Amino acid sequence: MPIDEAPYAALLAAHVTDGRVDYRGFAQDSAKLDAWLVTVANAPADQPLGFWIDAYNALVIDAILDARVMPPKITDVAGFFDVVQHPMAGRSWTLNQAETYARKSWGDPRVHFALNCGARSCPKLASTPYPDDVAALDARLESATVAFLGTREGVFVDHEGRKIWVSKLFEWYAEDFKAGVPAFISDHTGDPSVKKAIADGYALDYQGYNWIPNAR
Repeated sequence: MPIDEAPYAALLAAHVTDGRVDYRGFAQDSAKLDAWLVTVANAPADQPLGFWIDAYNALVIDAILDARVMPPKITDVAGFFDVVQHPMAGRSWTLNQAETYARKSWGDPRVHFALNCGARSCPKLASTPYPDDVAALDARLESATVAFLGTREGVFVDHEGRKIWVSKLFEWYAEDFKAGVPAFISDHTGDPSVKKAIADGYALDYQGYNWIPNAR
């Protein structure tokens, strides 16, 4: 049975603006976040994809708050993604395990653009929860994907050098893009110049990743 996301929705509305996070505000509302994460921890395992996206994003925020002092980079927090355990849906997960579960269970590469790892190069954190309804979620995932591909962090075309610079996410998770990264970008970008660059055979390369926290 889907959980009540209204408490999380209220937190996002209060503390997330254009993808940037007011971590001080979240810290002041930590009791509300903790209460919602108890619901996440005790939720039945058969939750829809929207639950896993929202749970992952909320746990990233909670993990940053647990660091007490805002780290210069997310990767400066030891074991942030692959060691620290978080209770979710009746068991303990690392953030990497939860991400892998969402990726592998639904096989939709657009999930990468809904998950937010707390860093500036990540796709922006949405200011509303992801829906449980399949059709509504499909629309949200598409919107998030198009939006990220329209940012400098997502795709940047160097016409003079005939090169397309894309997010490191496409290199790390290349196996998820079954038809290939260029084809995926061409299918989901809203920028005709990017489509043309791909059609014209521009070389593909990967940008560096900015791990500075996405605090506002």
